[in-house]
Amino acid sequence: MSLAKVENWEAMLHAAFDRVDAYLEKKHGHRFTRKPNRPAHGDGPTRDSDGLFDLTVGFTAGFGSIYGQGYVFKIRLATFDPIPPDICEMLKIETIKALSQELAVVFPERDLRIVVDGDQYKIIGDLSLG
Repeated sequence: MSLAKVENWEAMLHAAFDRVDAYLEKKHGHRFTRKPNRPAHGDGPTRDSDGLFDLTVGFTAGFGSIYGQGYVFKIRLATFDPIPPDICEMLKIETIKALSQELAVVFPERDLRIVVDGDQYKIIGDLSLG
C-alpha cells in the first residue's frame, strides 16, 4: 500500500464531503442559529469546523462491526436550536442521497454504499487503492 494512494483517496473523499457540506449550507444553513463558537460557512479553517453542518469522516478498521472496515461519519448540526424530528430525518435522508451521488461521481468504478452502523453512518464496499 502506498501512502500517496491513501492520501489521494482520502483527499477525493474529503472533497466530496466538502461539496455536500457546501450544498447543505446553501440550501439549509439559514434554518437554524449556529452555535456561538462556530464561524459562518466558509470562514473556518475546514468545512467541518464552520457553518451549521458538520460532516466529519474518518477511516475505521471496523473491529466489532458487522460491516468491517470503512469510513464512518455522523450528520451533525452545530446549533442549540431544537430540531423537529421530521426535519432531522429529512436532512439525514437528503445528506445520504447527496453523498451517495457524490461518491458515484468521484469513484465511478467502485461499488460503494452507505449503511447505518450503530449510531453513525459508514461508507463500505470497494475501498481498494489500486
